[in-house]
Amino acid sequence: GRTIRTALSPTVTPRTELMSRLRQLVAPAALCLPGAFRIAPMLPNAGYDARAGSWDGPCGGVPYDRRMRILFVCTGNICRSPTAERLTTAFAAESGRGDLDAHSAGTSAVVGHGMEPTAALVLQQLGGDPEGFVARRPTPEIAEDADLVLTMSEQHRGDVITLAPRMMRVTFTLPEAARVQQASGAASVAELAAARAQ
Repeated sequence: GRTIRTALSPTVTPRTELMSRLRQLVAPAALCLPGAFRIAPMLPNAGYDARAGSWDGPCGGVPYDRRMRILFVCTGNICRSPTAERLTTAFAAESGRGDLDAHSAGTSAVVGHGMEPTAALVLQQLGGDPEGFVARRPTPEIAEDADLVLTMSEQHRGDVITLAPRMMRVTFTLPEAARVQQASGAASVAELAAARAQ
């Protein structure tokens, strides 16, 4: 398996240190993201309609007629969540998942800015494309438009739920989603939510 650095040399430059810390944040995300794809292999028939407050597809019997949407949330929306967004986009393209869209937002976003340069470099090294990214803050509409919300921390999850309470069932921290999926074998967002409730 991959080894993630957990200690920094006191002699590294600030830029190198930032790169290392970003790798610590991004590498687990990269490892967890394939799990996000396993969460919903039956797409587009395994979604949650936040506005209706009900499950579609095999859980509700109603055909799900749009692309699967995953929203990633961090703080500034210039490092972690856009990296996760663009890596998901890259994974989707490699996997032939044309029915999957990834988006991101930041609870205290540097609105209108592109990705932080070092984060963009890390993203490119991981196979993603930072071009055209613009930071934004989440709104109830942005949150409720997602089928699955993956946050970078419990604080971010709480912020999303405060903003869009109806999304509580399908809002996870990224490590939590990967852990629950791996433990339960959940094959849809609905199954993932049910597994966490157990």
